[in-house]
Amino acid sequence: ARGAEKALRIKAGALSSCASFVLGVGEEAAGEYLHVLLPSILSTLSDTDKKVRLAALEALYNISRVVRNDLALFAGQILAALCRAFVETDAEVQSGLEVVDDQLKSIFLECRTLPVSTMLA
Repeated sequence: ARGAEKALRIKAGALSSCASFVLGVGEEAAGEYLHVLLPSILSTLSDTDKKVRLAALEALYNISRVVRNDLALFAGQILAALCRAFVETDAEVQSGLEVVDDQLKSIFLECRTLPVSTMLA
């Protein structure tokens, strides 16, 4: 049980660190790292632990606030992960999903160019 709890804390801490990294390097530099960070974050939206899913949502929300327009390149991956995550039954995680979904809708609507190819990927 201790090992499992430690693993969960490590996952949640890593997600928080990803968001902190993006916040630290800022919008200009962060876009260069999204191809590495986003797949890991998006994959944890379906983790079995609620705390990890919440940490993934928080990381995605915070990263999206910084990189905004750079997310357009990953729209397909992000939307696919969110669609899979919306089967969530936990009310707290569902609430977090709705906040992130609203944030991303706003960002994607602001994008002047949202490549259709990213939506089909």
